[in-house]
Amino acid sequence: MANSVLALNGYQGLGTFFWVELFLRDDEKLQNLESIQVFLQETITSFNDTYSRFRNESLLSELNRTRTIPYDHHLAMMLTQAREASRITNNTFSVFIKEALEEKGYGEQDLQGTDLHQSEKSDIMITEKTITLLGNAGIDLGGIGKGYLIDLLAQALKETFGLHFFVINGGGDIYVTSNHGSPIELYLEHPINQGEYIASIEVKDTAFCSSSSYKRRWKKDGKEVNHFIANKEVWAASYVLADTATIADMYATVYCIESDNKETISKIAQETNTEYVVIAADGQLSKSKNFPTF
Repeated sequence: MANSVLALNGYQGLGTFFWVELFLRDDEKLQNLESIQVFLQETITSFNDTYSRFRNESLLSELNRTRTIPYDHHLAMMLTQAREASRITNNTFSVFIKEALEEKGYGEQDLQGTDLHQSEKSDIMITEKTITLLGNAGIDLGGIGKGYLIDLLAQALKETFGLHFFVINGGGDIYVTSNHGSPIELYLEHPINQGEYIASIEVKDTAFCSSSSYKRRWKKDGKEVNHFIANKEVWAASYVLADTATIADMYATVYCIESDNKETISKIAQETNTEYVVIAADGQLSKSKNFPTF
């Protein structure tokens, strides 16, 4: 039996567009298509409105301002996974980067009364009733939010709508199942030359996320900077496969920042069960043993 692809329209959120492709048998009729479309739009919009630091009325902005908010399940889950990533990477991954990003010109500055050197003293306290920020630094979820949202969408497509063959693409961060058991081909875009690809891979039942300093860059005080927060300006690209998009999203960021430290990346990859390709600033490529051959 032949299969067909139902491509749903792009849904805007978190500064990008989300696309969903459903793989259907030619004799299969989707009875609840409208409900699926409404769910996708409402979920992406609500997530953006709730967890974006660029919205003054968002729950995340409220947490950054007041330091304590009532317990929120999804925020607690993201912060818990982010804290674990910080432990594994010795704080290379951190959500306490709001002020550092603003200092670099990424987002509106609100630095009054904030000591940028307090980030390492900041922490998160989560109870059954509240979420509290300890210390002075603010939170940005840019390194985890999109992946977490993709995982939410994938879970709902499977459990709520009974769909098992699909692709979710959020601005290049992707979760795939399969096309009725057949793997899905993904293309690894060249980090500098848009429209050019360095390889294609075939995967199924996995998440894929990429990160690049060349995609999000701007001028600050006459110098070119990007969205990575490190002790030096990092220029690199990474491509990561993981069990969930949340994990792939976080470690795509980490592997870019650590692009000059192959041993560190290899150690982290083993602990997190991630596969990777990393292109450092000098153009050298490194990859994990089990990343699909290309």
